[in-house]
Amino acid sequence: MDNQNVINEIRSKINIVELISEYVPLSKKGQYYWGKCPFHNDNNPSMSVDEKRQTYICWRCHNSGNVFNFYQEINNL
Repeated sequence: MDNQNVINEIRSKINIVELISEYVPLSKKGQYYWGKCPFHNDNNPSMSVDEKRQTYICWRCHNSGNVFNFYQEINNL
């Protein structure tokens, strides 16, 4: 199995909502989950998490990505 297949397999087994919920309280509004972005001083929920696409984006600081990006950023890796 090549590296890309391994990456895709890991990504498919990790739910981004569950991962981010370990660091940030999320609430569902419509089809997205919303929470305060942990990457800047956020007073209002500005980060949306799309469970269907397995991605997140902060509409204020523009930090975005998938489970790997979030985990690396939150843990300073």
